[in-house]
Amino acid sequence: MEVLDNGLQNLFPGEEKETEVIAKFHGDITQIARDLQAEVEILSQEYAIITIDKDKIPRLYFYPQIEHLELPKNLYIASAFNLASSCIPPVQDRETYNLSGAGVIVAIIDSGIDYLHPDFRNEDGSTRILYMWDQTGKGTPPSGFTAGAEYTQEQINEALQSPNPLEMVNFTDENGHGTAVAGIAAGNGRGSNGVNSGVATEASLIVVKVGMKGFMAFARTTELMRAVKYV
Repeated sequence: MEVLDNGLQNLFPGEEKETEVIAKFHGDITQIARDLQAEVEILSQEYAIITIDKDKIPRLYFYPQIEHLELPKNLYIASAFNLASSCIPPVQDRETYNLSGAGVIVAIIDSGIDYLHPDFRNEDGSTRILYMWDQTGKGTPPSGFTAGAEYTQEQINEALQSPNPLEMVNFTDENGHGTAVAGIAAGNGRGSNGVNSGVATEASLIVVKVGMKGFMAFARTTELMRAVKYV
């Protein structure tokens, strides 16, 4: 056990005592939380995120309910192909296919979105976004989650009608990647008079700004898993 503990110290060189671990499990794992003074966040019938003291991670292997453990991995930005290389324009021929994304919800799990951008608003100026969750922000988290700030379509529309929208709904996209991805997936082209539209121009949106609790940083796989559960 001493060798394993030393190895864990190398994996976690920072000063933080607790870390998150992704667990594949079966049965009831609530006893683990009580035994090890850990926080167990159930994502599905088979997967959970366990927030635990680093030194106690080896003890998780002694529980028969635990099938597999994995440390969170960092997520990084990747480039997206444009519509032409994906052969999207022919599919957008309304006379042939009549496809627009109407009735579909597109989920954007990324760096956020510029919800003020006209490409994500209807003709009357209202938002096409149903929900936004900023995992890095402070506010009211979504039901079933313990961190971040959630904003509803009603709140976004109220903000859009105000002179200072960001004071009401403080949701931003610092690096622009999430906004670009959302534009490719579902931008309606209003910001460019229809020249640069996305794939599903009439789809609704759910946006999750992923990131570590309280930090402006790249998300880890645990935040991604929470985002997928939320969506």
